[in-house]
Parts: sequence; structure tokens; C-alpha cells
Amino acid sequence: MENKNKKSNIRINKKLCAAVVAAAIIGGGVYGVYQSQKIAVASNYSNYISEIGNVRGVHLKSTNAEYGLTNSTMISEFVIDPSIGAGNQPSSAGGLLLLTLKTNVESGFLNVDSKTTLTLQGDPLAHTIRQIKSGNISFTKDGQTLDIVKGYNTLQLPVTIDTSSAASGLSVTNSINASLAGIDITGQGMIRAHVSTSESNFSITEKGDESATINFKLPSLVAEANGSKIAEIKDLHFLKYLSEKDNDKAQTATIKGSKFAINFSSLGQRMLRADLNDFTISADHLTNDKEPNMFISTTMDANSIYVPVAPFGIDNVENLSANISFDNVDKKTFEQMWHYLTKGNGKHYGSTNPFEDFSERSPFNKSNEPILNGLKFDASISGKVDGKDANLSWNVDVDKNYDNIAMKDYSSLENALVSTITINAPLDLYSKYVGKEQRQDQVKNKEILIENNQVKTIIQYENGKTTMKAI
Repeated sequence: MENKNKKSNIRINKKLCAAVVAAAIIGGGVYGVYQSQKIAVASNYSNYISEIGNVRGVHLKSTNAEYGLTNSTMISEFVIDPSIGAGNQPSSAGGLLLLTLKTNVESGFLNVDSKTTLTLQGDPLAHTIRQIKSGNISFTKDGQTLDIVKGYNTLQLPVTIDTSSAASGLSVTNSINASLAGIDITGQGMIRAHVSTSESNFSITEKGDESATINFKLPSLVAEANGSKIAEIKDLHFLKYLSEKDNDKAQTATIKGSKFAINFSSLGQRMLRADLNDFTISADHLTNDKEPNMFISTTMDANSIYVPVAPFGIDNVENLSANISFDNVDKKTFEQMWHYLTKGNGKHYGSTNPFEDFSERSPFNKSNEPILNGLKFDASISGKVDGKDANLSWNVDVDKNYDNIAMKDYSSLENALVSTITINAPLDLYSKYVGKEQRQDQVKNKEILIENNQVKTIIQYENGKTTMKAI
């Protein structure tokens, strides 16, 4: 969960905004306005560079500022050690980089706007600079090739950062916008690689302490190896919205695009291939600081998706629509499981988990039971497989009075949950997993219904027993 005290590096809080107004009124004129703006600009910039200095392997070397009534200039230098940033031992002096930020600020009565350019200097850049001069690496902006080489070991980075803070009453809106030039890279090794991207954009907009919106857009990316396309992205857009009111917190993240494709067959990796077209993937996260549980959901829609050797033999799906949600999820249990899945630390946990795959690596054990009582899981997936309808819905409920002793006694969890799976699948697909004689027995026992080359069935699990019946 996010630390509620962590603020954006461009934020002017409500007290600071009020201080600006008060200083301007008390000052009785231009000098008062100047002093108030100086406070706002200095506070903003201090937070800005402090955030950069918190990055591993980066430390602030110097800062100089010239304040004016409506215009100010700040120049800050940061020493970067790429080796420390990568988690290794410190570099020698020749392996260090110097990052210079030059920020021009325009300030009004209750607004502060800035534009920042970045320059990078150091001996490790020599190879990159040679590649740029030879034409193997180039950057474009608005259709024009940029000249970013400013010396034998100096580059003006092909990115600009704009920030804005505007106050209205006690409400403050902050934004930061980073624009990156298009990149074209041609490799010269044994594998003739070529990567090309369009101009991209990243932005964050905050409204007070109540909401924030994060945007990233990449119109296109193409990667080739030995003349064969291995990756392609079109119209990629990532959007994340966060809001907070009283004790309620909500997060919504969406990623969509017209194409996402990878194909490593030209590199001898034939299984690494996927093609996703006209897709949207969304995730919602709702929580309350005073409640132990939360709600999580994910949706996915795609015009077509192709993944060879996919689970269940379903490698090509059209008109895919999927909705998955978890309700009454215990926060502590979720955080432990998320840490386990994302940090790769499963091997450090001791466990007596009876689940087959987690028997050696689970984050839970007899003295640290997962809280599962009242958990609800719902999923619905539909699409066309080989042109035929395929639908699946799955619901799981854990008894709200369950004692949460799954690690001590797994059978207790088996008796506490109820699961219902409804399937409507093409007969050809079902036949890959169930033989002819078994299908005939299932029809005879009214466990499945075969109609118009579709198989329909309900699989229920309750009190530790599984039953099937035809729809």
C-alpha cells in the first residue's frame, strides 16, 4: 500500500499555498509578492531535487539558484554511479557520470511553471557518443533529427520536463510532463538488431491530496533481429488513477493498445511468441484504512490473441472478454502473497503448506495462517475458439465463519469452501482432454450435454466432494 505521507516532488501543499497568499498581502506590494514566490519556488525545487537524490546510486553535488520576481533559474548537479544503481560495488572515478539539471521557472501570484533540460557527462558515454556520430543511434523530435552531442563526453538528453503548480483557494493542482524524443538504434554485432520508437510522453497530475492521474503514451515501437520483426507495439497507453477521500482509497490502472506482438522464433526461441490486438486490460483496487479487507478486480478485452502452447490448448482466441474479482481479501494476507510473488523471496520462507506447488516455498505456515474466511472469487471468460463460442464462469466462496487453519488442517478449508464452474465449450476442444468413451458415460449420467457440437456442464465442489451435471 502507498505511504500516505509520501508526496509528489512538485506538490505545493495547502499550508504553503496559504503562506504564499498571506506573505503577498502582508508585504503590501511587489516585494511581498516576490518574497512569497521565492518561498514557493524554493520549496518546490527543494522537494524536486530531494526526490532525485533519493535514487540509489545518485547523490546531489551542488545547487545554485537565482530568484527573480517572475523568473528564476536553478542549476543542480548530481553524481551518478551506475554500478551502485545496479546493486554492485562503487565505480572508480572514471566510471561516474555527472547529471546537470537546468530549470527555468516562471511564477505568478498563485502558480509556478517550470521547464527542465538535462545534460549528462562522463567517460562511460564515449561509446554511445561514437555510435551517435556514426549514425547507429539517432533521436528525432517533431520530424527533425536532434543534435544531442555537446562534447567528447557530454550529451544533452533527448527529454524535457515541464511542471506546473496552480492554486485556487485551498486547492492545488500539480502536474509534471516528460517528453522523450523518438529513438532509432542499429546494432553492429553478430545479431543485426534494429529498434525504433516514436516520441513518447509521461505525465502526472495531482489535485491536492485527493487524487492523482498517471499517463504514459507510446505510439509505436518496432524491434528487429537479422531482418525479422521480433517485437511490435502500436498505440500503447497506460493510465492510472488514484483517489483518496476520508478513509477510502481507490486505484484504477488501465493499459490498452492496438497491437502488442513478440516473436523470438528468429532467435531460436519458437515458444516465445504472442500477438494481442485491440486490447484493454484494467485493474481496480478498493480499500478502507479502517477495514481489514479490500476488493480487487481485473478485466481484459481483446479483438484477438494468439499464444502458441497456451494452457488447455487454447492458443488462438477472438473477441476475448474476461472479468476476475476478489472480494473480502484480507490486506495482510494479500501483502504477504504479493511480496512472495513479486520479490522472488519464496525460498526464504519456512512452510508446512499442503498445496503441492507451495509445499517448500509458501509465505505461510502454521504460525502464520492466511486469513481466508469470507473470501469471494468470481471469474467469467468468453470468446471464440476456432470460430466457436467458448464460455466459462467460476465462483468460489469461503465460509465467513471459517477458523483460518488451512496450514494446520487443509481438509478444514476443503470443507469451508464452495466452488461452481459453468462451462460451454466447443466439442473439439473438450475432446482433447476427455476421451470418447468417457464422454459417452458423462452424457449417459447426465453430467454433460452435447448440443450443436458444444459441451455444456456445471462442476460443483462442496463439502469436499465434486459433482458434474448437464446444464
